Amino acid sequence: MTWDLVRTLDLALVAIGVLMLVIRHKALQNTLPRNGFAGLRTKASKHCETCWQAMHRTAAPWLLAGAVQAFVGAATTGVLYLVAADRAEYAAGVIASVAFVVSGLLLLIGGFLGNRAASAVSEHV
Repeated sequence: MTWDLVRTLDLALVAIGVLMLVIRHKALQNTLPRNGFAGLRTKASKHCETCWQAMHRTAAPWLLAGAVQAFVGAATTGVLYLVAADRAEYAAGVIASVAFVVSGLLLLIGGFLGNRAASAVSEHV
């Protein structure tokens, strides 16, 4: 793995982390409207505005965890580059890849739990 690929993964991790934080913030403020672009969109969450909000409020802690994981992974590989660029290329690539996967898994867990919450709400609406 080359440092160029590691830097690309780092930029992707930072972008994903920022996106997760923005969606989380808007969800907790109830300012994330149903839309076709940003947010966790499932059949249950798109049922109504209440379901949409329930989905995102439930997923909010997982979005935060995913964002933190992404930032820590990007920062770790950045430090490796600064400290041991000539010896740590492979390790940095592994760390960036693992951080990417773990952030995605946290997002999936939040989406799954949020979808369950939205489904529960949709049954009562």
